[in-house]
Amino acid sequence: MSQDFSYLVSPRIETEGEPWVITDMQGHNVENVAVYLSELPAGQPVCLYYEMLQGAAEQGWRFAENGTLFVDANDNFNYQLSSVVANGGKSLVVTISNIEPNLSLSDTALTFLSDTHNANKSLSTALVEKTDYQVNFRLIAKVIGDENPDVRYFSQDPRIILQNAPP
Repeated sequence: MSQDFSYLVSPRIETEGEPWVITDMQGHNVENVAVYLSELPAGQPVCLYYEMLQGAAEQGWRFAENGTLFVDANDNFNYQLSSVVANGGKSLVVTISNIEPNLSLSDTALTFLSDTHNANKSLSTALVEKTDYQVNFRLIAKVIGDENPDVRYFSQDPRIILQNAPP
């Protein structure tokens, strides 16, 4: 079964906190993207293609810098996230590679590591089985011709979930 990983993006500027519109190529809003690893050839990276909606591109919207801000890295040692802005900033390719299935940190270990009070402490912990990973990142955009060219706009998390990692 093939999985469609192509999306259209319409950033928002009018209201602070207003979610961006991210749709599949048929125009359906995408709130959660489930990538079923068991349906992909072993070792194949997951590529997500984002395109600025034509109207947004005509208004000067472009993906900025490397296009993504990686946040809340709970399982990021189990995969690598990279992104490349292309097509004059109108396109973004996000690649999730080197996915290591079935091993994750426990919730207790994650809490310890993310607590800023523990930043100077080390930790030894056993890995636990897990077949679903949430990949958290935000898309970054700018507006060409904006009166303040240093302003960047950040999307809500597109909520990419790697599911059913094979054993």
